[in-house]
Amino acid sequence: MSAPIASSLDKALALLFAFAEPGRDQRVFTVSALAETVGMDKAQVSRALATFGKYGMVERLEGRTGYQLGWSLVPLASRSLTAQTMSALYPELARLSIELGETVHLQIRSSAASVPMAVFDPDRRLHVVVHTGQPQPLLGTAVGYALLSRSDEADVRTLFDAHRASGKPRVGNWSSIIAAVREAAEAGYSVHEDSTEDAVTTVAAPIHDIGNYYGRVYAVVALSAPTARFEGQRDQIIARVQEVSALGDRYLESRGARG
Repeated sequence: MSAPIASSLDKALALLFAFAEPGRDQRVFTVSALAETVGMDKAQVSRALATFGKYGMVERLEGRTGYQLGWSLVPLASRSLTAQTMSALYPELARLSIELGETVHLQIRSSAASVPMAVFDPDRRLHVVVHTGQPQPLLGTAVGYALLSRSDEADVRTLFDAHRASGKPRVGNWSSIIAAVREAAEAGYSVHEDSTEDAVTTVAAPIHDIGNYYGRVYAVVALSAPTARFEGQRDQIIARVQEVSALGDRYLESRGARG
């Protein structure tokens, strides 16, 4: 029994991966085209597509023109991308925290907030505390400005208007917010003293998205330190944070994930 099951699973997965075959621009496939590509009969292809469709992994276009990949693959791909990048950068993030003696964190955007996915605390009594998984505001923070540095102005304006309407503490006027976002885009990093903390400064540098959102920012490498200590080694901190974020970009490129 195990051999036929394995064979059937292999064929079904080959069918799914046919949608993303390297060098193929086609995104919509008919049952006949998939059957020919994978070497399955049309009945097998139809059954497999029905199962994938049940879980939202593929969807049938109106007018019976064919099938395309479904939306349920997006969160899987996003989680995989984050997990793979975190795994590759983990040693560098830990080394950066040890080298500079400050708190290092990797953050992603989640709607109108940033979320720390990994935090590396230094071995010193006085350090900035960042909690893994605890959402933080985008506006008014270095992490937020770095995450927004490749976003269009309309996106930033929507966040600004929502923040202002929420009655939360002000983080600056529109001119200062959009100027900070543009400055982050031009410099390739953002430095900001957090007004909600006691003299804490953070620098954040982006890791760029791939695939359909190539060039957008999906994560940042950040370092937070008491402002006095930060200013004492400002140039070194900024340079090292940028070096580690660049490793994230190069890692994705080395895996052939871009394009």
